Amino acid sequence: MQYFEEINMLRQQRGDLWRSEAYAECVPVAEDTVKLHIRNENIESIEYADDTFWMGRVYAQVGRLEEARTWFEASVPLTARRYDASALLTVRLREQGTLLADRMTSLGVCYSRMGIHAKAVLTFREAVTVRRHVLGVAHIDTADSLYNLGNACLDAGQLDEAIQYHEEALALRKNDDYAAADGLFCLSHVYQKQQNFERAEAEARKALRLRKRAISDATHEYVVELLQYAQLCDSGEMYDRAADAFGAAGRLIKKLYTEDHLHYAIALNAQAEALAKRGETGRALFNCNKAVRLIRRNLGDYHMICARVLRNLAFLHNQDGHGDRAEKAMSDSLRIRAKLVGVTQMDYSRDVLWLCGLLIEQGNYDRAQVLLQNTLATAREQGDESVLSQMEELFKVYLTLCEMNCTQTEEGRRESERLTAFLKQVFGGGDEA
Repeated sequence: MQYFEEINMLRQQRGDLWRSEAYAECVPVAEDTVKLHIRNENIESIEYADDTFWMGRVYAQVGRLEEARTWFEASVPLTARRYDASALLTVRLREQGTLLADRMTSLGVCYSRMGIHAKAVLTFREAVTVRRHVLGVAHIDTADSLYNLGNACLDAGQLDEAIQYHEEALALRKNDDYAAADGLFCLSHVYQKQQNFERAEAEARKALRLRKRAISDATHEYVVELLQYAQLCDSGEMYDRAADAFGAAGRLIKKLYTEDHLHYAIALNAQAEALAKRGETGRALFNCNKAVRLIRRNLGDYHMICARVLRNLAFLHNQDGHGDRAEKAMSDSLRIRAKLVGVTQMDYSRDVLWLCGLLIEQGNYDRAQVLLQNTLATAREQGDESVLSQMEELFKVYLTLCEMNCTQTEEGRRESERLTAFLKQVFGGGDEA
């Protein structure tokens, strides 16, 4: 009697902590509950199955996934045994089947979070089988299990199966706009993985319509999904749709927040990239310049987001034929990145090389040389000699391209010789160049 009284007391304490979201404090109570079962050699009981499941649930909530997995795996077979017994006796079959499927779902989620995708697929598939048996093939909980199975198949790279299960789930969720939108977004993601961008865009567009009908477009959630749709269009080279979607997201952000909001600046920058890709450099420059001002107002000059937008601005100015403005924007971007993360990243080396190329096109060899030498000196101070070899290799490629583009004229040969001498002067040991 004392044993059961202690168990019930611990369960009450655990439940109170869980409801108050004190998950860390919940851990030792859940552990004490399981230990009490073990001390009393009661590890085949219904109570033990329930409390080991709770143990897994608590561990999962605090991110201790390996331990969560252990306890979920202990609980599911005991719960399955209870379900099998109910099936034989036809007593409380629906209740026990629902409980088993719920616990299989928790175990499957744990496997997915740990990256054990093959086991997640098997576990969710078993949950689908159980729910179909006890609830029927058309029940909404069966649809939820099919949705989970579709996502697990996507994570496991089983793309055809993922499409099949998501389509089955969608057929059952057609009367729930919000849930159907979730399924369509997932289906869109599967098609993206298959590089079928047209089908991915179509599914995402349908999902947005359903989401808008379910919760309206004046919500943060809708705006985030609209931005994801715009990025999908950009990846699929549907630049008109991407630019329009980024613009619509920007307008919604202004409506939800203010024109000074950081998210509005990010949307402007993204729209600028899409506009540039469809040849609207003027509009792209307007948006990008505005984005730079807003980001500086929100985050200050020295922030990586500011550096990235300035980088885009440099490319746009160069595309528009304003080399001097391009040089300033890229120089500002490089200065920010050098201060925040150093010069030892490959992207930094490539952008230094791009700026050097711009300076060389303008005939500014001396400035290009100073830029390269200063960058290399900083890299050595930061203890990364790899930047030297990265930039040397990149510049060799650039030199080769210049030589290939030189016509067989005296002027072309002189330009090639000038570039070769420049490379030797910067890196030394010119025989390797």
